[in-house]
Amino acid sequence: MKHLLLPCALALVTTFLTGCDNKVKTYPVTGTVKFTDGKPLAGGTVEFRSVNSDVAKQVNARGEIGADGKYQLTTFNPNDGAIAGEHQVCVFPPSRDTPGNFSSEPPPSPLQRKFLAYETSGLKYTVQTTGPNVYDIDVGQKVPGSP
Repeated sequence: MKHLLLPCALALVTTFLTGCDNKVKTYPVTGTVKFTDGKPLAGGTVEFRSVNSDVAKQVNARGEIGADGKYQLTTFNPNDGAIAGEHQVCVFPPSRDTPGNFSSEPPPSPLQRKFLAYETSGLKYTVQTTGPNVYDIDVGQKVPGSP
């Protein structure tokens, strides 16, 4: 029995020191954010949130939108994608420069307000474990008067 004690102790210490890899697997997700007229949303952020009734188990993935409207999601490491399964999606416009003198209002956001929240965006996508996960997001009409 004593001859098994040392190997078991070493295995336990090795596991403790190296830790367990509990990270959920992610899958690459890319796409383009466009208005209904086909023009890209230049800048901003896309967020995917896994659908789970247990809020503590929801996982978010985020991607910066480039000048060409393209995005690539990140969950744990840069551009690693999102976890598999159904996701609610919201889109945030590029940050607006606020006038330094505050004497005038900044221009309106180009996005309709509904796209700013998971609950109102109406956007849902399912991240697959196989095949490409390319999701082009239509954010409707551009808000009149926006840049």
